[in-house]
Amino acid sequence: ILAQNQSNNWYFGTNAALTFQSGSPVSVAGSSISTWEGCATISDATTGNLLFYTDGMSVWDRNNNQMPNGSGLLGNSSTTQSGVIVPHPDSANIYYIFAADYEGMPNGITYSEVDMTLNGGFGDLTVKNVQLLTPACEKICAVRQSNGTDYWVIVHNYPGNTFYSYPVTQNGIGVPVQTSIGNTITTMVSTIGYLKASPNGKKLCAANSYDTDTAQIFDFNNCTGALSNCISIPYSNVYPYGVSFSPNNTVLYIAGEVSGTIYQYDISSNNQATINASQYIVDAGNQDGHMALQLGKDGKIYVCQGSSAYLDAINNPNTLGVGCG
Repeated sequence: ILAQNQSNNWYFGTNAALTFQSGSPVSVAGSSISTWEGCATISDATTGNLLFYTDGMSVWDRNNNQMPNGSGLLGNSSTTQSGVIVPHPDSANIYYIFAADYEGMPNGITYSEVDMTLNGGFGDLTVKNVQLLTPACEKICAVRQSNGTDYWVIVHNYPGNTFYSYPVTQNGIGVPVQTSIGNTITTMVSTIGYLKASPNGKKLCAANSYDTDTAQIFDFNNCTGALSNCISIPYSNVYPYGVSFSPNNTVLYIAGEVSGTIYQYDISSNNQATINASQYIVDAGNQDGHMALQLGKDGKIYVCQGSSAYLDAINNPNTLGVGCG
C-alpha cells in the first residue's frame, strides 16, 4: 500500500530491527523499541533510510532517540495494531501516527502528527492524541485511495459491526465512510486481531479472535471507502490473529493466536464455500501462537513468534500448497 522504500526498515519486538536496503533482510542493532504487539516504522520514500518508528505510545528517531514530544501516545503494548504510520498526501515532511487502545478501552482510536523538519531534521510531534473513535477494536489499516495520492484509514467500532474509513487527503483527516458488515463484536477479548489489506488495495481481511473465532474477507472500494461481499472463514478454538495476503493478491494466510497454526487459502474464486474448501495447513503447533504475519518487499511473508529470537518465512507465498515453502 506504500512505496516499497517506505517499508525498507522494520523495528519491532524487544529491541529487534532489520533492514531490506540490500534487498534481503539484515539484522540491525540499536533499536529502542520494546513491545509485545503492535508497532510501525517509516522510511524515506526516495532513499529507503529510516525516519522514525513507534509502538503507539512512544516515537523514536533514526538515531534511536525518543523525539522530544514523542511520549504519551494512547496506544498500548497489548494492542494488536497499536500504531500505524501514514504519510500526509500533500507534504513530504508530515506523517500521521494512528494509535489504538487495547480491548475496547476508552482511548479508542487517536492520531498524532510528526513534522520531520523539527528537532534538527530528526522530527518531533506537533499534534498528539486527537480522538477519532471510541470505543474501538484493536484494528487499523491504511489503504491508498484510487487516485494514487490520498489514503483511507480503516478502523472498527466496539461493540458493533461497523467499519469506519477515514479519508486522509491534503485537507487532513475527513469524515469517515461507515459500512456495517460482518461479525458483530460484542466482547472485549474479541476486539483482538489484525485488519490487513491486499497489496492492490481491493481486499481487506479482519481476524476476529476469541468469542467470534472467525476471519472475514471483504471487497474494498478504494474509490468510495466502502466494504462489501463478506466471506467468512469459521474456526474452532483457533482464535485468528495474524493476517497477510500474497503479493499477487490471490492467496491469504491466517495465523491462530492460541493454536500456533498458519492456514493458507486460495481466495481467487471470491466464493465462500470454495475458499473454505481450499484450506491448507502451512505449519502447525508453533511454540508461541501469538504470531504476526508481514509481507516484506522481497515478496516473502515473515512470521514473528513471541519469545523467539528469529523470524520464520513463507518463501513463495503466491504458490498454493507445500510449494509455498
